[in-house]
Amino acid sequence: MPKIPTIKTNSNVNFTSKEKANIFAETFQTKFTKHEEDRRFPIKPEIDNFNIPNIDPNPPTLTPDTVAYAIDEDKVGKSPGYDSICYRILRSLNVNTMNFLTF
Repeated sequence: MPKIPTIKTNSNVNFTSKEKANIFAETFQTKFTKHEEDRRFPIKPEIDNFNIPNIDPNPPTLTPDTVAYAIDEDKVGKSPGYDSICYRILRSLNVNTMNFLTF
């Protein structure tokens, strides 16, 4: 186990492991304090008043043809979205995969 060197403070020289541990504890306690809730911006009312939007019971049908058309019409150099799938991969999907994704 590595040895922690002597720690000098303004008023002391700390030699023992317990003294060094106390110095570390005091330092971390002053540097990393628990964040109290910011009372200026209460979040609870926003959560309580959040309304889930109505979901269309009859969403539009996606067919393999409409998805393939959308993929073909999009720009090739675009960066991937949140799913990290790039268009080069989408354009290489075969018909069976497209059917699986849309039905």
